[in-house]
Amino acid sequence: MTVGPGIQLKGEISNCAALVVEGNIDATLDGEALEISQRGVFKGTARVESAEIQGSFEGDLSVSGLLRIENGGSVSGKVLYGRIEVVAGGELSGEINKSGAEDAPAKRANSVEIAVEAD
Repeated sequence: MTVGPGIQLKGEISNCAALVVEGNIDATLDGEALEISQRGVFKGTARVESAEIQGSFEGDLSVSGLLRIENGGSVSGKVLYGRIEVVAGGELSGEINKSGAEDAPAKRANSVEIAVEAD
C-alpha cells in the first residue's frame, strides 16, 4: 500500500505486506515492511519485519529484522530492532534496544539512550 504525497491517514493498518509512506500517517501498523520516503512522516506505533527510513518516524518502532536509516532519515522514540544500519546523515534518538535485550534484566546493559547524527 502506498500513501502518496499530500495524503493524510489516521487509524490502524494490519496485515500489510509493504507500506510506503510519501504523505503523513498517524497510525498503528502491523505488517511486513515499512518504507518512509524523504518527505514521508509516520507517527505512532509500527511492528514490522523490515524498515527503511528516508523521512521521519516518531513513536514506537519494533523491527524484527533490519532497520535501515538513510541519509536524511530520522527515527525518534522507543526502538526495538534485530539488526540496524544508520547511514551517514541519518538520525536516531530515544530508547534503543536490540531484540531480546528487554527480556532479561541481566542484559539491560544493551539498552541505551542515544542520539546519533552522522555527517
